[in-house]
Order: sequence, then C-alpha cells, then structure tokens
Amino acid sequence: MADGASVEASADDGMTWHRVADGLTQAPVTALVFAPDQQLWAATLGRGWWNADFSHATEQVNLASSASTVTAGTSVTITATVTAFGEPVAAGGVQFTAEASLTSSWTQSGNAVTFTPQRAGNVSVEASYGTAMATLTLPVVAAAPAQVQVLAGQNQQQAAGTELRQPVVIGVSDGFGNPVAGVTVTLAGGVFSDAAPVTGTDGTVSVSL
Repeated sequence: MADGASVEASADDGMTWHRVADGLTQAPVTALVFAPDQQLWAATLGRGWWNADFSHATEQVNLASSASTVTAGTSVTITATVTAFGEPVAAGGVQFTAEASLTSSWTQSGNAVTFTPQRAGNVSVEASYGTAMATLTLPVVAAAPAQVQVLAGQNQQQAAGTELRQPVVIGVSDGFGNPVAGVTVTLAGGVFSDAAPVTGTDGTVSVSL
C-alpha cells in the first residue's frame, strides 16, 4: 500500500501493517516486479527505480520455554511468538505437537502449551502457523529415586564362603521408570565387593557377593 510518503505491507491479511519505507517522493508508478529473491522493484515516471527487500516478510515462529532443563514429572510451558518484517504479528491459531508417549497433561491456551514430560532424554515440541514452523528441544532429567530393583544375579546358589558366579546388578529409577544416576546404594546381609556403590548413567550398580 502506498500513500505517497511511505510503503506499508501486511503478512496477515491486513490485520497488522508494517512500514517498509518512508520519506518517499510522490511519483507515478509505471511497473511493479516482485523478483524470486523476494525483492520488490518499482519503476517510476521520471524518478528511476525503487527497491524494497521483502525477504524478511515471511511469517516466522519463535519459541521460548519457561525452563531450560526440565525434571520428569514437572510441568513446563512453551510460548510461541509469530513475527513478520521482524515485528510481532497479532496471530492466533498456533498449533503445537509432540510425541504423545513422552508427555502428559497437554494443555494449550492461546499461543502457549503446558505439558509434563515423563521420559528422561530430549523432548521436541513443534509449533506451526500456516507454513511457518519451529521446533524447540528440551532436555529432560530423571526425577528423584523412587524404585530399587535387582535386575540380574538373583536366585544363585553357591557353597558358603565362596563368591557367586554372576555379579548382582541393581537398578535405581524414578517414578516414571527413568534410570537415576549418582545414587549411593547401601548393601547389607553379605560380603560385597562394594557395600556402597554409586549408580552410573544407566542407573545401575554391579557388585560381587
């Protein structure tokens, strides 16, 4: 849209207008060309060529999280902002998606979604608005230890005073089944190779008995 002093453009069907250029001298436009590189060229009568860059006019989705790292079982909110011409657009209707098996309590309100990750690792949330898309990946860490299980080496029989043929493997996990690292496991009731081993990254310890 030209008013003789400026050029404005809209990326949301006229809901929001953005000034592309101002301080222009009025002149009849004899030809308009929109080039493949999103450059607008205008030929004027007696005033030469005028050019505007529209490469940043395409709508973009930007995502922000309420936390940089999330603990399993703790809610987090992802907020989407839609911009065009480098400025916010009064847009609604952003759609969010994530792998359903990794989250629970999925609630969207406007251009924000709140959910609770359940699996340690990474959870990726994708947001789309029209053809514009963005993905935000959040690291999820295990919650506090909630379960201790013997994973291997149980039910062995051996002569008294001799070492079991197979080591005993014990696993520590949170309430969602995620392995918990860095937990000291206190062992009693026998002579162990380590009576207070610490779980590794896989949430397990292996001891001889």
